[in-house]
Amino acid sequence: MRKLDAEDRWAIVETLSLHGHIFDEGQLDRLEEIFTPEVVYDLRAAGVGTLDGCRISHRVIRPQHTPMNGAYIAGEAGGQS
Repeated sequence: MRKLDAEDRWAIVETLSLHGHIFDEGQLDRLEEIFTPEVVYDLRAAGVGTLDGCRISHRVIRPQHTPMNGAYIAGEAGGQS
């Protein structure tokens, strides 16, 4: 396995940062900016199962309105349904 150079590391940091902003702002229509079309988003630990592709519904995942606090699963305790 090759070692990551500074450019690779920067690209990873930028992608992770964009992921946070997309979910925090509820801009799920922008998921193709961070995932390939074949993405499988694994939410089994949250009881949702897996979601295939970049067409993740706002009915399934809703943004938190607290910056950098991620998303919650719709219908979960403390979340809005």
